Amino acid sequence: MRRSAIILIAATLTSASSPSHAQPMINHDRVLTYTVQQGTRSRVWFVWGLLPDCSTRRGFNVRVVTLPRHGTASLEKTNEVVSTDWVQPFMGRRKQLQAAHCIGRTAPVISVFYKARPGFRGEDSMAVVATSANVEWQNILRFQITVR
Repeated sequence: MRRSAIILIAATLTSASSPSHAQPMINHDRVLTYTVQQGTRSRVWFVWGLLPDCSTRRGFNVRVVTLPRHGTASLEKTNEVVSTDWVQPFMGRRKQLQAAHCIGRTAPVISVFYKARPGFRGEDSMAVVATSANVEWQNILRFQITVR
């Protein structure tokens, strides 16, 4: 299946309805580990999408499907400038070259944040599901978070 957009692993909040008969292709089902400081709200993941001409692809859906037991998870929608920091760590070489001409453009971004409850230090976890608007792909992300 050929994807027409450059999708970066990097999260989204819009309300996109999907047909009940559509079965998304799971692109990623992985565990991400983070260490965060007690008392801080930390961005632990984000997603953005660009079409090959660098126009934005909208309609992604991100849901927190397992809430953290010892803190809070939140989603935030912003506009941010695409940077090399975003492109390089999350893409294969071919996709990096395709996305290079988009660096410096502004794109809508949905970020996932975590904040531990006051006084908590230790291990926490949560899970997020991100789905494209047309339900052609889905990312399942499980976060293991250490609070120091």
